[in-house]
Amino acid sequence: MPTLSQPPTVVLSDSPPPWRWTREACLRLKELELLPERFELIEGIIYTKMPKNRRHVLGLRRVRNWLFTVFGEEVVQEQDPIEIASEDQSYNDPEPDIAVLRQSVESYQTQAPGAVDILLLIEISDATLSQYRNQKARLYARAGIEDYWALDVRGRRLFVHRDPSEEGYRSVLEYTEDETIAPLAAPEAHRTIRALLPNPEES
Repeated sequence: MPTLSQPPTVVLSDSPPPWRWTREACLRLKELELLPERFELIEGIIYTKMPKNRRHVLGLRRVRNWLFTVFGEEVVQEQDPIEIASEDQSYNDPEPDIAVLRQSVESYQTQAPGAVDILLLIEISDATLSQYRNQKARLYARAGIEDYWALDVRGRRLFVHRDPSEEGYRSVLEYTEDETIAPLAAPEAHRTIRALLPNPEES
């Protein structure tokens, strides 16, 4: 049985918050070639995306290929921006590993898909699990993402976040690799967590 997951400990500080970058500032920096090619803006902080290691690559491939069979290749968006809650847009520009959309990726020509367009959101974590369970989980909950998964390829487990609210997800369950899961949008499509993870000898 999946277990209730306790949220990570958040350390509060009396120090003033660090300088926060905006989307607009990042666009200017990118035009000036002052930013790395791969980065994300989360809560005003610019995170350089680390080079992909084999665990991440293989986990992403396994998840993607499964979702192709469940939903169809045309609705699976990979590592591209999504729109979030309007109050969070100035200081955030996330690019989740996978988003399963209601319509084909090509349907979103003028604007990135938002929460109403997203059936399932998945992040593949090797070394950044705390970020996916803290900042990104709060961000996705405020946006109204109904089904958010964080796959921990190093710890070989899956965190499933559901029932979003302004404060975060009310339901967070931890699944071990021997358990099964199905998306809210495809409840018949059960899959073991192990089948989503790279084989230990591959990673």
